[in-house]
Amino acid sequence: MIHFTVYEKDKDAQWVTFVHGAGGSSSIWFKQIRDFQKHFNVLLLDLRGHGNSNHQIKKAFKQKIISLYSLIEASGGVVRNEENKMLWIYRLGKWDLPKGKLEKNESFKVAAIREVEEECNVQAKLEFKLCTTYHTYTHKNQRVLKRTKWYMMHTNQRHKLIPQKEENIEKVEWFNPSEMNKTALSSTYSSIRYVIQRFSMLQIPFKS
Repeated sequence: MIHFTVYEKDKDAQWVTFVHGAGGSSSIWFKQIRDFQKHFNVLLLDLRGHGNSNHQIKKAFKQKIISLYSLIEASGGVVRNEENKMLWIYRLGKWDLPKGKLEKNESFKVAAIREVEEECNVQAKLEFKLCTTYHTYTHKNQRVLKRTKWYMMHTNQRHKLIPQKEENIEKVEWFNPSEMNKTALSSTYSSIRYVIQRFSMLQIPFKS
């Protein structure tokens, strides 16, 4: 089954179809859609086995991949304040978003709130799940897959930001969009860029 998304301007407008390449999905076109949907009717396709097409096949394949690794579950927060600035941490030479491993019997949502407070001294309210990222590494000759669920969060708190030194966090900063693009995104991980991409697609207003 092929999944598709339609952005219809009006019945007389021309149609434009976006088709991704191998390994991609319709989500890669999020920047182009903003402009094209102002002038055209737009059709986005997820080819078979990609994006939201053939969900059962994707699910089985994902489970097979996960079975090849030792799985670690983690949770993190995309936190904004009332000035529409985003919370970032600086650790091991990279800008990152606050996140960490789940404790025993802990839910992803509770872990996200806890990690933000522990790593940054920020108490934030959870809004909704944004996305999930995966990355792999080797530890003691064992292949590890880390699955991180990311949640949108917000805060009105004005407390002093305190980096969690025992977790090798050197700095905690609030960045506006311009500062984030110039400083953080130029020195971060590809998985974090993906999280910010997902955030940018939603154009989410701040919740007080």
